[in-house]
Amino acid sequence: MKGYQAWAEKYYPRGKTNALGVAGYTAAQGVGAGAETMRQRFVARQHHEAGRSLHEVSLPMMLPGTTLHTSATERFPMKQLRLMRFNGERWVIFTEPQSG
Repeated sequence: MKGYQAWAEKYYPRGKTNALGVAGYTAAQGVGAGAETMRQRFVARQHHEAGRSLHEVSLPMMLPGTTLHTSATERFPMKQLRLMRFNGERWVIFTEPQSG
């Protein structure tokens, strides 16, 4: 969360961000994770393959225990969720990661 807050202070000078800002930040990190796997691959076809081979990638703004995973047949990277509830002061996770 500290990484996101530092980024928001630098690039979002109007102040408070919202859930869309967090979603965009996390999506960009996912693209960055894919780019990191492509670092040594120079052929376009290999870039596509690298994007389809994310395995157990965890990003800082994702809930603990949830990861990204892609393959040649599975292109939607998020397949887990965790349920949270508001306890009057803050949001609290009350389940283990659920896959579906």
